[in-house]
Amino acid sequence: MILPNYVSKALAVLEQNGYEAFVVGGAVRDFLLNVSPSDYDISTSATPEEVKTAFKNYYTFDSGIVHGTITVFLDHRQLEITTYRVDGDYGDFRHPDQTIFVKNLSEDLHRRDFTINALCFNKTLIDQVGGVEDLNNQLIRAIGDPKLRFSEDPLRIVRALRFASVLGFSIEAQTAQALRQLSPLLHKVSMERITAELNKLLLGKQATAVLEEYWGVIAVIISPLAQIDPSPVIRRMSQTKGLQAKLAALLSSLGAESAMQILKKMKYSNLDIKAIIRFIEGENADLLGDDVALMRLLGTYDFNELLDLIQFRMDDPKNAEKLSEYQKASERLQRLHSSRNCFRVKDLEINGTDLLKIGFSEGIGINQVLNELLEEVITDKTENKRETLLKRAKALFEEKK
Repeated sequence: MILPNYVSKALAVLEQNGYEAFVVGGAVRDFLLNVSPSDYDISTSATPEEVKTAFKNYYTFDSGIVHGTITVFLDHRQLEITTYRVDGDYGDFRHPDQTIFVKNLSEDLHRRDFTINALCFNKTLIDQVGGVEDLNNQLIRAIGDPKLRFSEDPLRIVRALRFASVLGFSIEAQTAQALRQLSPLLHKVSMERITAELNKLLLGKQATAVLEEYWGVIAVIISPLAQIDPSPVIRRMSQTKGLQAKLAALLSSLGAESAMQILKKMKYSNLDIKAIIRFIEGENADLLGDDVALMRLLGTYDFNELLDLIQFRMDDPKNAEKLSEYQKASERLQRLHSSRNCFRVKDLEINGTDLLKIGFSEGIGINQVLNELLEEVITDKTENKRETLLKRAKALFEEKK
């Protein structure tokens, strides 16, 4: 394993000061899977204060000193260095009530979550928990007693599913049994943490298989899903691309109002919620109508939103027989968008001020007239030219007097 210079430098500094130090966790796992590691974490026998002393010539930050973590900045990169530790009970199902720093690497490794995440490297690979064998067998296995591991931090339940989805691994039988049995503990976990893991799960290459096998666990997180048939939902999700579309497929059968409440509870951003609900509400949009119907929709949806909505329909297996119709609708939409320039009131060459000058009274009547003019432009009864629209507006004024 060839380490980046800043990581090698950090290991060297710790060793020169008389401490053990190893790269541990995801970076080692990813390297063995022929995946370029995205970041590196170091575990060491040095206490947090000893780490800061060893790196006195560098900028350090107490990012998690209570739990033994110091962030060190080397070569314009930041690196988390954590002291070997064992944990006490997890009273809040997230943080240990007591963190005890130890000098023994083995004790530190055996309190971690999964075997594939407890591999170490410093000049040579260290595997004390069978992580290499599980990597070779493509298994997610809890270290030690899986019930204890999941009871300590129930988020590990969703992390197990996430790793299975992203890596394409299976979950070892006892680990799978424990996570199903203890899944109600997820109610003790903050929704932000669950959502972050669920997002990665849904985008994983084996998300479909994981959802099929562990739908009951997903339904603990999103309880209304327990009342629906997962098969068509999962089948549709397998066809969609992008997180927002996948979430819309997951929640669409619950309806827009229920979906919105779920998304808010799960702490999704307002931007995400708006996009997801647009997909769900768009289920009733007439996407196979004529050109006029499509232009009317462009008054409600942005062009790219409407393209995405058509694709969302195409991804629904129940629309398999209408794929060619939706494809033609997409092509017509693109043609209309490029050849026409008026889909909303704001696109008209006149505005409310012009109508006031003609004599219309200020109020909702102004908007009604503008919408009438827009409808005439869309249906080719009137051109979107200023003089033409002013002439037509004056005629409407006379009619409405």
